Formats: sequence, structure tokens, C-alpha cells
Amino acid sequence: RIVNMKREIEELYQSKLTTAEEAVKIVKSGDRVYGGTASTGAYALLEALWNRRHELEGVTLLGSNNYQYTPAYDESIDNPFLFNTYFMGINERKRLKAGSPVSYNSVHLSRIDLWAHDIAKPDVCFFEVSKPDEDGYMSFGPSGVALHRCLMGQTKHVILQVNSNTPYVLGEDNKIHVSEADAIVEADWQYDDYTAGEPDEISTQIAAHVLKEIHDADTIQLGLGNISIAIGYGKEPGKAHKSKSIDKLTESKGQTPEWFNKGVEMALLAPTAINQQKFLIKLNPDESVEFIDKGGVLSQVDIGIVKYHFEIGSGKLQRTE
Repeated sequence: RIVNMKREIEELYQSKLTTAEEAVKIVKSGDRVYGGTASTGAYALLEALWNRRHELEGVTLLGSNNYQYTPAYDESIDNPFLFNTYFMGINERKRLKAGSPVSYNSVHLSRIDLWAHDIAKPDVCFFEVSKPDEDGYMSFGPSGVALHRCLMGQTKHVILQVNSNTPYVLGEDNKIHVSEADAIVEADWQYDDYTAGEPDEISTQIAAHVLKEIHDADTIQLGLGNISIAIGYGKEPGKAHKSKSIDKLTESKGQTPEWFNKGVEMALLAPTAINQQKFLIKLNPDESVEFIDKGGVLSQVDIGIVKYHFEIGSGKLQRTE
């Protein structure tokens, strides 16, 4: 068992469990196939589809910024797949530079639902998801939560790639149930770290122009890459912000477990409204954790941010009843 699922849910899960090779047989010539976005790509399924490339015609791959290598995005002349994306990432640019057809539709990320409904219109969706919980729900993962539920309303078939390395991400419309899948494949895919070097001269010059347009209290979306890093550095080095001590932000009796200490350590790094840190993290005798809102500007939002950081540091999901 992956987790202690309810018996009837586990039976349903097992009935849909298959291999990647069998699962992708659902794809037909002319289909539009969504394969993932950024840090939530169904690479095992994409590789299995690649192995069927000579059996299929007119298949369009949909997705965005799948930065890990997959032969399905290879620039080889032996690659028959068409591509549609809303973000020109590493693999998409590689295909474009090789002279392969790539259809690009620019869309504001806040309206990604428009791309899903009006442009993508997938016949088959490959979704990478987390391990299921006891009720059979799996999280869409860090990038999937942005649009996978939108795509669910358009697609005819759903194949899930269950990856134990995919975190269970909280949020709105963040999960899918076992019953919603046509097939399930288990593939513990390891993700490469995304690294970017120090900004070069050109990135710094571009950032200097952008920084002139940024004013106090502005909200900016930086993204990834050297230019984003250069903008983040700003015109001058940042300065350290004061942080309250652990004893003022926590409550517990006796020695605290290591996972709790790591969670608190990460929570102290969480950004809060005007850096007030108006919260208290309480460890109960049964090792459950309470996050107490002490009031203030945007304090309820702050509690959510602090709780998320605590979960990252501690490695423990804090359920809200």
C-alpha cells in the first residue's frame, strides 16, 4: 500500500494501476496531449508516448516550461510531435531553434484558464500527482495547482503519474480523486535542481532599466533566470531584518522534537505583514501543532504563510479540521 487508504478506495486505485506503456495506448493519432507544466511534468508518461511516436500521426503536445530533458521535446528530425505552449521554456526554445513548429500563445498567468479552455482543449491529460491520502485524493503538485483543474473540464481522458517525490500542495482546486482517472501509473521521478548563476553584464543592464519602473509598495512577479535575480538584487544590497526570538514565538513543555525545531526555524523565515511576526506556534502534549493568530494587519494571511513554511521545514503536513 502507498498509504493506509480506505479499503474500497485502495481497490479502486489498484484496478486502475497499470504501466506507462499500457496507459499511453489511450492516445490516438490527431490527439492533443497535455504533458505537464514546469515543476509538475509527467515525464515517465511522455517517454512512453515517445516510444509510440512511429505509430501516431498529428499528435500535439501541450504544456509549458518543462525544463527537464525528455526525448518527447527532442529537436531530432525523428520527432513527429507538434507543440503548443503558453511559455517558451528551455525545451520549447530548443525545438524552435531547430526549426521545428512550435505554436506559442501568450497569456497572462492569472488567466491561464483561458489557455486551458480556448486554446489547449486537450483530448488526453498526463498529470503528475502526489501519493494519495487515505480518502484517495492526490495533490496536483507545485505547478499543477495552477491549471490542472481547468484542464479537467476540457479533456476526455486523464492518466495520473503518481510520484512519491511530488509534494502534497495545499490550495484551492488542488487535488484529484482516484475515481477521476482513466489510468494510474506509479513513477518515482527525481527532479533536477534548478540553478542559475550570478547575473552577467547584459542581465544587470536589463535589470537597471526595469528597476527604474519599480516603486515603493509595488508588487512584482520575478520568475526565474539571471534577469530576475539581477532585479531581485536591486540597486543596492539588501539589509537584514530583525526577527523575534524562538522563545517569543513558540510555546511548548519539555524538550521539543527535532522536526518541530526545524519547522519553527523555517517559519521564522516566513514573510509577514510589515515584519511583525504576530503569531505563536504551540506544540501540544500529543505532538499536534497549533498556529495562534495574535492579531494585526493581514494576520490571518500571515498564519497561512507561517503554517506553510513550518510544513516545509518539519516535513509534516498540518491538517486543518
